[in-house]
Amino acid sequence: AGAAATALDYFRIEVLPDGIALVTIDCPGESVNTLSAGMMADFEKVMAAVEGDASVKAVVLASGKPGTWVAGADIKMLEAAKSAEELTALAHNGQKAMDRIAASKKPFVAAVDGTCMGGGLELALACHYRIAT
Repeated sequence: AGAAATALDYFRIEVLPDGIALVTIDCPGESVNTLSAGMMADFEKVMAAVEGDASVKAVVLASGKPGTWVAGADIKMLEAAKSAEELTALAHNGQKAMDRIAASKKPFVAAVDGTCMGGGLELALACHYRIAT
């Protein structure tokens, strides 16, 4: 049996024959991965896919960008916010995503290769395990 793969705009999901879902973070057209509104929308689909697939036993989050994992929040998204309330909502939504990983019944592993800053570090810390190079 081969691996099943799903492609989204910001993630690739490959379920390996041993039940490990390799989720590759790869922000399109960017040199680094950042936490953006588009990524968060795709993240909901990732969580639904891995939590809803009984064959998935664990999830590994990796980066498709050489030498960097996740740099943090998308600065352009933050600059575009019009109010403190909008920034607060963005932060709250990001924290809900981190909490969802931390509360998952399936273990998440952050495979950090390279820089990992700000919200990227929060993402790694939300995972149950971290491996860094």
